[in-house]
Amino acid sequence: MAGHAHRRRTALIAGALSLTLAAAGCGTPATTASGANPLLTVYNGASGQFTLNFNPFAPVPLGPTRGMIYETLMFVNLAKASDIRPHLAESFEWGPDGKSITFTIRKNVKWADGKPLTAEDVAFVFNLNKDNAKINTASVPYAGATATDDSHVTVTFTRPAYTYFWYVAGKTFIVPKHIWSTVADPATDTNGQPVGSGPYKLKQFSAQSIDLEKNADYWQAGKPKINNIRFVSFTGNESALNALLAGQVDWEGGFIADIDKVYVSKNPQANKYLNTPQFITVFVPNFDAGPASDLAVRLAIYTAIDRDQVNKLAFSGYDTPASPGLLLQPRDQKWATSDVPSTTSAADPAKAEDILKKAGYTKGGDGIYAGPKGKLSIKVKVVSGYSDWIAALQVMKQQLAKIGIDLQPQEESKNAYDTDMENGSFDMVITNLYGGPEPYYLYNDFLNSANTKPVGERALHNFARFRSPAVDQALVTIGATNDEAAKKQAYATIQKEAFSKLAYIPIGQSSTLTEFNAGKFKGWPTMENLYALPMPFTEPDLGIVATNLEPA
Repeated sequence: MAGHAHRRRTALIAGALSLTLAAAGCGTPATTASGANPLLTVYNGASGQFTLNFNPFAPVPLGPTRGMIYETLMFVNLAKASDIRPHLAESFEWGPDGKSITFTIRKNVKWADGKPLTAEDVAFVFNLNKDNAKINTASVPYAGATATDDSHVTVTFTRPAYTYFWYVAGKTFIVPKHIWSTVADPATDTNGQPVGSGPYKLKQFSAQSIDLEKNADYWQAGKPKINNIRFVSFTGNESALNALLAGQVDWEGGFIADIDKVYVSKNPQANKYLNTPQFITVFVPNFDAGPASDLAVRLAIYTAIDRDQVNKLAFSGYDTPASPGLLLQPRDQKWATSDVPSTTSAADPAKAEDILKKAGYTKGGDGIYAGPKGKLSIKVKVVSGYSDWIAALQVMKQQLAKIGIDLQPQEESKNAYDTDMENGSFDMVITNLYGGPEPYYLYNDFLNSANTKPVGERALHNFARFRSPAVDQALVTIGATNDEAAKKQAYATIQKEAFSKLAYIPIGQSSTLTEFNAGKFKGWPTMENLYALPMPFTEPDLGIVATNLEPA
């Protein structure tokens, strides 16, 4: 389920190697454990002290909870198209109407306390979700779940649930019934002594670090091969980068400008990184108020932006061209329609001005156009401190000034930014759109009329206030079928509507950088084999990656 302004692009800024770890006892490199098996040290963006919470149903549990300690029935790989792999379940089968799904549960899986994991545990978890709205955050329409024997569970729904598969099989973490059946409130319990089925179990927790040890009885034979993992926290971005450069951190996910010079060159054999497409950076226009409610204005902005220049000057060249149909490329190529361009067009300022003139806008003495929607002085909300977005706005301000549009960046706190975006108090906003394993999730969140509200009321995700009966019907069609041809036709409808009306104005397809130590560990994902998303904060992918690592 999507939130907003989702990003892990916070810049790690190089500075003096002060190595000011927030974690006590981490002033010297803790890079080896006993024998030749090195300690894997992970930084997932945590700052300050850790707060005890290993509850997989909590909104934000501690880093290793979902994926390393607790597991899902299937692994749904967002890095690849249609990559669904067995995990705690060996297989699944939909009922004929999409209102039920039966999982075959893997045998010989044990909880970390030695008790067997059975279908009863799985059915318990889904019924727990059905009965507790606070933990059923994706609002899956559960009707119930039944264990028909020790290895089969049938989950039923009140309506076709094909589009909920990711949440059910890939985002619901299985917990032991013999422990959680006595938990008074599964939404708020902090679960201080977690017992999961995953490759690692808790060894020691403190406010400064989280230490894990491998689960010797893990169901994947011979795995994991890394004996110990430590999650650490830092006082800020500078200390995090310093520790990374000094070899005190082995796995990190953060934006580093000029990464080849700043990071790779310090140790070319060991310091490696991946640049993984994750988000679509866009302007969110306000369809209900302001200059950008005019399609001609949106089209002029879309046409005038020199995205190559924006990428080079603001995003260190890491971005790739965005899809006008709001697809994540190349992963979603199978759903693309030929009726919509595959990438955004090159900048054409003359054409952009012509669009404005034909729509009734005339240039004033100050060089700014005015017309049906008033003067084209457009305020754009951005979060203070989001340096890459702020830099991008400065570049685009200069570009749009050449066609008579006055772009006015307005920095504000994250809380104010979120509130203004939700309530429609903006002309435009710069943000990231993101979704799930196929386009439906982004489209449903950000284009569905049901997810918006009039200006002044809190919208769920469709902050643009975009409304299209054709899109809404296409989303219903996708949700009610498992037929790929029918889905592709519906996806084509959505792409054409999103592009022709410029529901969102694409700026670029943004990526997440992951830095890792290939000198100490091997088995990392590569661009040729993205078997999971590589970031150490992506759930449950971090557990998949950790399970595949071994000493180099």
